Formats: sequence, structure tokens, C-alpha cells
Amino acid sequence: MKTYKFTGIFSVAFILFFVVSCEEYLEVIPKDELSTESIFQTEAGADLFLLDIYEKLPDYESYGSNDGIMQRMHCYDPFADMYSPWQCNKHRFVKSYGRSIDRNYSADQLFGATAVYNQTYPSIPFFYERVVLFIRSCNLFLESIEENKDSYTDAWYTERKAESRALRAYFYHWLWMAYGGVPLIDEVLNLVEMGDDIFQPSASIKELYEWMVTELGEAAADLPNEIGEGRVTKGSALALEAWIHLFMGDIARDPRPAEIFPADMTYATAAYNACIATCQEIIDLGTYSLFPQYTEMFYASNNGNSESMWTYQHVPQLKYNARWWRDGPRHSDNASHHSGNTMPSQALVDMYRMSNGLPISHPGSGYNPLQPYLNREQRFYESIIYDSCTFNGRLYTLEGTGSDEILAALANQNKTGYFRRKGIDPKYDNLGTSAYDDYAATMFFRYTEVLLMYVEARIKAGAVDQQAMNLLDQVRERGGIPSVAESYGTPLSGMSQQEQEDLIFNERVVEMAFEYKGYFDIIRWRKAEEYLNVPLLGVERDSVGGYKTFVAVDQKWDDDKYYLFPIYRGWLEQNPAWMDPANQVDGRTEGQNLGY
Repeated sequence: MKTYKFTGIFSVAFILFFVVSCEEYLEVIPKDELSTESIFQTEAGADLFLLDIYEKLPDYESYGSNDGIMQRMHCYDPFADMYSPWQCNKHRFVKSYGRSIDRNYSADQLFGATAVYNQTYPSIPFFYERVVLFIRSCNLFLESIEENKDSYTDAWYTERKAESRALRAYFYHWLWMAYGGVPLIDEVLNLVEMGDDIFQPSASIKELYEWMVTELGEAAADLPNEIGEGRVTKGSALALEAWIHLFMGDIARDPRPAEIFPADMTYATAAYNACIATCQEIIDLGTYSLFPQYTEMFYASNNGNSESMWTYQHVPQLKYNARWWRDGPRHSDNASHHSGNTMPSQALVDMYRMSNGLPISHPGSGYNPLQPYLNREQRFYESIIYDSCTFNGRLYTLEGTGSDEILAALANQNKTGYFRRKGIDPKYDNLGTSAYDDYAATMFFRYTEVLLMYVEARIKAGAVDQQAMNLLDQVRERGGIPSVAESYGTPLSGMSQQEQEDLIFNERVVEMAFEYKGYFDIIRWRKAEEYLNVPLLGVERDSVGGYKTFVAVDQKWDDDKYYLFPIYRGWLEQNPAWMDPANQVDGRTEGQNLGY
């Protein structure tokens, strides 16, 4: 048997995320070092190893302890949301470094205190070498439980193998969205035993796509059908599969850069149809349903609700959810614990419809620019703190005069004139509540997104059916706006495809706001030129008491190469097969993405 040693890999706090006997774990935790020969002898020991892999999932909202690798990465959210056009971070360097300089890199940019590869912002797309460690852990788990299969029950072995395969696909999908193809490693590499065979060429975008969806489909067949509360389930594996199908369809119909491969609508349509079928499989499970309250579904009191498909769990005090601390509205009563880090942009505010379900640009919407916050849809009021609104007994205004709270962070920081409301539980805004008691789970996938993916794939495949129209109306009506037919005077099927696409894009932006989907939605929709090459705007008062916009952050997106991130040459040089001219895929030279 191969033996590998591990030191200090397990977080005691993370074990509390799962309903497992603490005594059982204490029986198998070694004091110093762990080896495959010891840890994989029992199901409890192997579970410890698997739970450590779970901890490497993106913990967007935690401010508690975490693994050392994750502490250096901090979290995945800068590219998941902060680099979208829908919000602004109060810290200037986040936006300016991520979007206001060219993403070409030089020696000066690679090293030093402000180097792109040494920053906590940006994180995941620039940390290939860290994510592959998580993938290696999945490979090691799979090989080790295979070698020790006789030590486990058949049911345990089957389910844990499926979990690990789904987790491995999840880590690969982050790399795939950021870089395109990467080397596809599904075994533990050992230089001593394997020599040069450890060097693997990069898979192409399509090859990696086809591998991921196959893995997820096969894993889903062996996973339990239940509400998601931390572990991978049948529904969550299928939701990730559907998302990857949808993403691939968008790549195939409009490749960026265009030189990676020719546009292929046949391939795109097949991917969209696969997304439709996968979403239908989830719907047919009968496990999930829309939660009746929109913003309250994200509160700790509603963890494990009917929409929950896959979440990252938090623990009071030990590994708490810091959403209220980091992203909630700043106020004078407790400014040190309410940082106002997340500030919605004017672009996001303009996406919210009027109460009649029409966008503010529609001539029949009734929108009044002198009273821009009047008669907006209910999700706006549940998601955004705006001028002259009250949240948790505090009045917020742009000026912040008298006892009013000002809609800004510190004077030397970014501002937009808005704060985030969505998912901010007022309970943890009070001084009498412990700052570390919020244990709200962070949702990776929820049921509404499955419904929206179904509708979007139907639209892009040119196959809108009655179910697609019904599902979209269910989401709209839960959000407090009328059906499409009631708002527009025609059903979804009566619109042109471009009108349908505009509608579902708008609906997804609004419904999924602040859920760490924004950046890669812009990427796959191929809308970066429209939204990321214009200034990010905020709002302020004009000289006559009305409102005007101002530039909060400059943005730059002037080259299609940005749709894929550059691959650090140091990673390429460590793998000759990646750079070999005979192994190039998707228009690359020496392993590097086009344009870099």
C-alpha cells in the first residue's frame, strides 16, 4: 500500500458542521501525523479526511478559522461577485487592481507586496496551484478507499466515492471557468514512482466539460435524494452538472477569444438540451420547492429550507457567518462591526423592475427618475438599502445629517450611495446580540436557480415550452411581480428570442444578486464589453435635491482575451507536457491562453 503523511490537516470546528458523533471522531484523531494506512482503516477515519476536503469549498461569508491554504486565498468571492458590475467593494485596491489595469503580467506584477499572485484579491482564478491540491486530496481519497474497500460497508463506500467524485468535479469547474482547459489529473501523481509520466498535457475546454458532466451524472446516481445541508446530494450534483452544461452552451455558441475554436450551434444546442434534461431530473425528484420568503431564506433560522440544494455550513463562535459584519450596512452605533463592505452599483439598482413587472426603461413602467425608489418590485426593497429608507429602526440617507445614517463607508473608501440588505438578518445588527452567533449557511445552489437555468436553456435552444413559462412566472410571483403575460401583454413564447434572452438575463441578475454568481454570469453571457468596459456608477444628490450618478470605479475591458485568465508561466514550466507544441489545445501557444 502507498503511504502518505499529513500534518495538521483537520479543522475541529469543521467537524461540527455535520451530524456525527464527536466521540466517534475523537477515537480516531491522531496526535501528530496521519498516514493512509491508519486513517483509512475505518469509515470514521476516512470521513475525517473527506470532511477536510469539504472545508476547502469556497467559504464566501465566513470570518472564522479556516485551513491555512484558505486563509491565504481568503475566499473565492472577488471574482464570483466583487468583479461583477453589480456591486462595489469599499476598498479601492480590489476594483482598481482587478479591472483598471491590463491583466497582462510582468515580473514586477508577479512578486512583491502588491503582486497579482500574492494578493488575497484576486483569488481563485490566480490560484491554480492551490486548487489542484484540493483535487489531489480527492484523488487520494478515492484511491485510498478503493484500497481499503473491505473495511467499509457497501453503502458507505458507494456514497462516499460519489461525494468525492462530485467534489473533484466542483474544484475542476472553477479552474475551467477561469482558465479553460487544464491538465486533467484523476490519480495521485508520484514523481519517484512515475517519473516523467506525472507530466500531463492540458485537456481542451470541451474535453474537460465532457469529463465533468460524466463524473457528476454518475456520482448523482449514487447520492441520496435530500435537502442539501453541507454534503453533496443527488440534487446538488445534478445542479452543478446543469450549470456546467449551460456554461458550455454559451461558450460553444460564442467562443471568446474567437480563435479558441469555431462557433458551433449544434454543440451549443446539445449542451442546452442536456441542461434542460438535467434540470428536469431535479424537478422530478420532488425534493425541492420555492421558499415563500425571499430574503429570509438566507437567515440562519431557515437553514435547510425547501430551496437548499448545496450549502457551506457555519458554526456559532467557531466558524460563524460574517455576512452581517462584512456586507451589512455600516452604522454609527457599531461601526467597527458593520463595515458596509458590499455596496450595490447603480447598474444593479436599475435592473430591478417596477411593481408592475416592467423594467424601468419600458415606456409603460411608470418609472419616475425624480422618485426612483417609488413603486419598485418587492425584491428591490428586500435587497437594497437606499436613500431615505429605514432598516432595523435606522434611517439611511445620502447626506447622513443629524441622526441619519450615511450611505457610505469611510471618507477615503469607495461608495455608491447604496448598501446591501439581502440576507442581512436584523437580529445580528443589534449590539445586544453576539457578533459571532450568526450561523447562516451559504448557498452554492438553490432550487430557484435550477428553474432559471431550465428557462434560460429552453430560450437559448429555441424551445420555450409551457413549463418554462410557468416556472418563470412562479419565480416572478414569489418576487412580488405579475406574470410575464400580465406585465407585457404577451406570454414568453410570444416574444422574439432576443427579448426572451433579455428578460431571463434581467431576472437572473435580480434573483441571484449577492449570491456569488455575478462575474461568471457576465462571462458566459458574453456581456463583459457592455458592463465591464464602462464606469461603475453610484448615486448622489444633485444641486436641486434630485439624484445624479457619479463614477464610483473605473472599469476596463477592451480585449476578448480577458474572457480567460492568463496562466502563470511558472506553473507551465513545471509541466513540460503542458507547454509541448504537440499538445496545444484551443489556440494556445506553449500552454498559454490566447493574447497573453
